[in-house]
Amino acid sequence: MPEPAINIPDNLFSRKLLRASHAVGGSPLGALLETLCIDDIYSVRDDFERGIDATRWDSAKLYHQPNDLQGSIASFGLGDEAIEDEGSVIRLSSKVGGWRAVNRASAIIRFSLSSLRGKLEFGFETGGDRDAGVILAKVGPSAVSTANNFGLLVRDTDNNTNLGIVRRDGRSGTVRNTDITPAITFEAVKPQTLLVSLQEQGDVLVWVNGKFVQSVQNGPEAREYLNLWFHISPRADGLPNVSIDYIFAWQERSAVVTWPEKALGQTT
Repeated sequence: MPEPAINIPDNLFSRKLLRASHAVGGSPLGALLETLCIDDIYSVRDDFERGIDATRWDSAKLYHQPNDLQGSIASFGLGDEAIEDEGSVIRLSSKVGGWRAVNRASAIIRFSLSSLRGKLEFGFETGGDRDAGVILAKVGPSAVSTANNFGLLVRDTDNNTNLGIVRRDGRSGTVRNTDITPAITFEAVKPQTLLVSLQEQGDVLVWVNGKFVQSVQNGPEAREYLNLWFHISPRADGLPNVSIDYIFAWQERSAVVTWPEKALGQTT
């Protein structure tokens, strides 16, 4: 007797199926499963099993690690010693800047550092400098003039050792920093995860190592197109090596339209 046909429910890859389940909808499990709702959610995940996809990423000083069977990239090549270099920068940014706060763009990265040196930036931006990065100084704060909109987690040893949420919205042009409280302590060598999420009302939400830590306002303009951005540059104390395990990013396929926009007919 043949196996029964697979029972495929209606609305298989949409939120409608999740919301129909009272046990799952609105729960932490529902939030996890939401990223599988490809009818409603656009997502990109890269474990770097085949190295750096040049059609997807613009990169500097990052190399495929073929001996890592689960995939990774690092700032030292196969057979090279992991010697920290006081020159150059480490960069990974998306070539397609299709991420928007109005679509509630979110991104998580898992990585490890050889030491807690230099300046680290992760999140969403537009107009960042390939060498200097986006942020010139976390305390102050200041940014390169070409970066009009961004929402980033930043650690800068020229200022202090804490993580800050640094952002600019293009309308005001003001660069703002909010250091996370209580302070987040990074550990060298041990894997870390950072998650940045943008909201249509200008909020920037962040999680560190799986825990929600803070939300701030005055993030990027809702409809500005942004790039995924990971950047490490040297400071007075030098530059660490980095190993990146994966990046996973997702957002709503359709813009989240607020009431004033709907009233004005702004729906894209």
